[in-house]
Amino acid sequence: MTASATSPPHTRSRPLTAGQQGMLLQTAASGPVALNVPTAVHLSGVLDVPALQLALDCIVERHDVLRTTFPATDPSSLEPNRLPAQLVHPASPVPLPVVDLEPVPPAERPAAARSIIEAEAARPFDVASEPGFKVMLLRLRADEHVLFWLMSHLVCDGWSKSVFARELSALYTAHITGTTADIPKLSVNFGDYVTETRDLPRNATDLAYWREQLRGVADQPPLLAAEETDDPPGSAREIQIPSVGVSHSQLLGLAQRTGSTEFIVLHAAFAAAMCTLLGRQDLIVNTPRGDRPTADFENLVGFFVNVLPIRSRIDPTTTITALIRQVREEVIDALDHADAPIAEIAAQLAIDHAGRIGPLTHISFAYDNLPAADLSLHALSATPWPIERADTRYPFELHLRPSNQMIACRATYRADQLTAATAHRLLDHFQTVLTTVLSEPDTTINQLPSPALPHSRQPASQVVSDNLTPTEKRLAGVWTELLGTDDISADSHFFNIGGSSLLAALLVAAIRETFTAQIHPRDLYQAPTLRTLAALIDNHTAPATPGQR
Repeated sequence: MTASATSPPHTRSRPLTAGQQGMLLQTAASGPVALNVPTAVHLSGVLDVPALQLALDCIVERHDVLRTTFPATDPSSLEPNRLPAQLVHPASPVPLPVVDLEPVPPAERPAAARSIIEAEAARPFDVASEPGFKVMLLRLRADEHVLFWLMSHLVCDGWSKSVFARELSALYTAHITGTTADIPKLSVNFGDYVTETRDLPRNATDLAYWREQLRGVADQPPLLAAEETDDPPGSAREIQIPSVGVSHSQLLGLAQRTGSTEFIVLHAAFAAAMCTLLGRQDLIVNTPRGDRPTADFENLVGFFVNVLPIRSRIDPTTTITALIRQVREEVIDALDHADAPIAEIAAQLAIDHAGRIGPLTHISFAYDNLPAADLSLHALSATPWPIERADTRYPFELHLRPSNQMIACRATYRADQLTAATAHRLLDHFQTVLTTVLSEPDTTINQLPSPALPHSRQPASQVVSDNLTPTEKRLAGVWTELLGTDDISADSHFFNIGGSSLLAALLVAAIRETFTAQIHPRDLYQAPTLRTLAALIDNHTAPATPGQR
């Protein structure tokens, strides 16, 4: 696609990075709201709104990824060359709507602000036509505001949030004081990163490494059995605790004694906890890897992340210290092959195994020890404004970070697949294992507590095929091919019997081929059972031609 042929004047297009491809594939079925990265700050003092506007305009002019859209191509396709490209638009003033809450009674204003912010945080971007950055200002009083901004994960990562906060602080202060902002001149843009990563040869060794790493995964049973819950499809919940019960100094000490890093120790503890609780000695833990190729890219806003599926085969008789060293080698090997397009490899795995990817996308772990930058606007007091909202791309995600000499925790989970009791049990067991890891590292894995997590999936009641409509019978055959089970009834819920976002994308493609019905990934969340989806297919199927089966 060229800007002159298919794009508005003065725009330019570029391909997606491997990380962006993975993000789009992963959210094809769960919906774009999972891409939202919201932030809100409570400001006390006299705010200069024109200065804020100028600062925002300057940031968007500097970082072209914040004025980028992703023209829609069928997101259910798993072929890389059919995925959307990025379209960069010319710089223009950032829309800055101001919501005046002064007419609201003073005691009700905070609640009104929370309601508006929560709604905006949950509103998905239309990435095909809308840049992945928006801002809103809520006025509580003349000297009190809440500044809210939302970025799409397609255009930002954790590091980018700090870059944005530093630049907004510096540029606002400069406009107020009439000085020059203390921000670095940018010698590269996100397009340079895209070019650099796209120009890397697809090293056959990298591809062979990941194919070998994922060998046999497609035939493994689910890691976390889906449970019956009352939450609607696609919903997520969050658990936050200020400390997992260990100090940062304890963690650092063990990392130094084992010649590893804080991340590797925590990753090994998480793997040991999942091994003992789930009774699985072969685990894949997805972990985000953010890597900016050179120092020039460190001052850029953008999405520089690729998710690596770290596979650990755990011997129950090994010690924790030995497991840490094993995980260190596994992580180093994965990083040595991290430029491979993991999303494409995973898609190929599904294609090669009739849609099955096993527990490849079940759990995720991340450790955020990046330097954080708080917003600091001239003559204003700025404090974080909490946003009560959770999203997750995995059934269970664990995020840790150092905080006040301790290790803070945020766990998110798919509330339509796991109950709160199960999520809390996963987190509680991790804390128990982590305490042992740091205090008794010579303990063997089989000496750790191992309370069995009940197999919670309720098998669907098989029904006689005569009880199904013709469409339901054909659709059940498609589900059997994808999910590897024939234990399917009219009331079976796709996501409760092994379905995932990647399998949902494959299901959409299979439905279009089998029924010539124009079903979209989002439809699976509106009609997730065999009966409701078959009815939707019947309403969307084109009339059969004589030669059509």
